[in-house]
Amino acid sequence: MLRVRQLSNSDFTNKVFCKVVGIRATVLPDGRWLLHDIEQNAITTLNAPAGILWELCDGQTTVASVVNQLQEIYPETPHKTLQDEVVGTLPMLVEQGLIEDAFT
Repeated sequence: MLRVRQLSNSDFTNKVFCKVVGIRATVLPDGRWLLHDIEQNAITTLNAPAGILWELCDGQTTVASVVNQLQEIYPETPHKTLQDEVVGTLPMLVEQGLIEDAFT
């Protein structure tokens, strides 16, 4: 499994992540995301921004582009804050088996 925590913000700019196959997503009425790993029969709940981040991990979009897309959704949040949040959230998504490096 990818050790995302060892990478700095600048190392992330060209990284690409993809969703793990077999995860079913449901957006709840309050905006949270419920992710169900069918194979592991595990459920993870994400807040709205983390759910959107998970959705943007499409196997083609770089982390830098994901941050830019999130900037369009959350224009009031400073770019550096969004970048830091993405870099801080990606390791959790990897560790929980929800995303993986698209090229490993």
